[in-house]
Amino acid sequence: MSRIARKGHNGESMPCILPICLVLLVELSNVHLAQAQMSDEDRLIHWFQEHDRDHDGYLTVDEVIGYEMKLFKRMDRDGSGRLREDEYCGGIPATNTAELNRCHNRFTHIDANGDGYITPEKVADFYRLVLQTADQKGDGKVTVQEWLSTGLGD
Repeated sequence: MSRIARKGHNGESMPCILPICLVLLVELSNVHLAQAQMSDEDRLIHWFQEHDRDHDGYLTVDEVIGYEMKLFKRMDRDGSGRLREDEYCGGIPATNTAELNRCHNRFTHIDANGDGYITPEKVADFYRLVLQTADQKGDGKVTVQEWLSTGLGD
């Protein structure tokens, strides 16, 4: 396999990273574009699959809250145990207004007391309610069909 290289300041061969970085940037842009163009049903299915951590075709409260807690900790960079809306929605490109609106709405619902912050407790309470609403059979497991019929994944 040949490598793209150029001569460094000391005459040694160095890999040319710029073309590789450009390719990665284009691919990442395509992923964001594809997600921005998803239908509502595709977005719900994607959310379901992302949260079905054991891939058994069901969502449980423990599964969803566990995953959301990992996401929360990743977003809570200062370790304060709470997130402002700009921290919660911070990774969404400004050009993706539909996703920013969904994130704003989700944040508003999670922040039930309206203090401008969400905490792990608020996130857990929110997703418990969401899953309880989606669980039409009342068996503690939400199927993809139940999930799609509620439209709660936004």
